[in-house]
Amino acid sequence: MRRIEKGSEPLWFSEWKENYSLLNEKEPGYDDLDAGIRRKLRMSLIGEQGYICCYCMRRIDVDSSHIEHFKPRHGFPALELDYSNMFASCTGQENELRFTDWHCDVRKDDWFDEKMPLLTNTEIEKCVRYTLNGSVRPFHDIEDSRTSVEKAMIDHLGLTAPYLVRNRRKAIQESELMEENDFGTEDWEELLRFFDNKQKGKYEEYCGMFTQIISREYLS
Repeated sequence: MRRIEKGSEPLWFSEWKENYSLLNEKEPGYDDLDAGIRRKLRMSLIGEQGYICCYCMRRIDVDSSHIEHFKPRHGFPALELDYSNMFASCTGQENELRFTDWHCDVRKDDWFDEKMPLLTNTEIEKCVRYTLNGSVRPFHDIEDSRTSVEKAMIDHLGLTAPYLVRNRRKAIQESELMEENDFGTEDWEELLRFFDNKQKGKYEEYCGMFTQIISREYLS
């Protein structure tokens, strides 16, 4: 997973909420957002996330994403229109008959654990350990409260879904990590910067996986 650099609430969204309250004499809820507003919100969220899912880091766009509430609407109704609690998730659909496991917000549903780091916190990058074969496991080896939360995250987000494992493995196999090269430290550091930064407004798919593996396997 990758920390999300959250921006301020868009001015147009603040104005929409204010105008709704004036016209209807009540505060708006999430169900009051029409399709156009939701699409505009998704565009804003996707842009600040660099066009990757907030959980699995798959490539997403405005037509292949959902608005995700990190703290679910069911348990935190006061936050359902709080922009800082909104993110963009993939739809969790593989569209391939042989893959049936759901993942990300569709699988997560109303699950939430207060011990889980915020998506905007750097600690979120130390919850899942990625391997060169595309699999994942808890980041920490010692069995303690952190490991328990990490296991729950992997399970409730469906990060072991065969579709995701296959795609992560394929991305690694097609990358510089699997090429026969004589990279030195500076070369690996340059590659790390590439995955750690947006290219024309977009992160590479599974960028957090690559930055973690490069740092651990080639620069440690």
